[in-house]
Amino acid sequence: MRKLKLYIETSTISHAVSDQAPKFKEASLDLFEKINKGIYEASISEIVIREINNAKEEKVKQLMGVIKELDLERLEINKEVEALAEKYIEAGLIPMKYIDDALHIAIATY
Repeated sequence: MRKLKLYIETSTISHAVSDQAPKFKEASLDLFEKINKGIYEASISEIVIREINNAKEEKVKQLMGVIKELDLERLEINKEVEALAEKYIEAGLIPMKYIDDALHIAIATY
């Protein structure tokens, strides 16, 4: 049986180090445990890394620490992903001001 492939977006990683929403933290940590056990294959993108690097220095260290503990494939944005994100925006599914969200969805779809 093939493993389910998951795309891990920035907020899922952030929940793992936040105490503001205990249920989300628990769910993220449970998911990450399953990834490390090989139950799921998971990936992140350069968008996730960029968003993390925009945080305060201490938060960057925490979030990058989470990523380093996970077996994640790194996906790069290519022309096809950019074109798909543009189609989502053109169709009115995602506003232009949320281009990174369109890219997250497009790379996960691609």
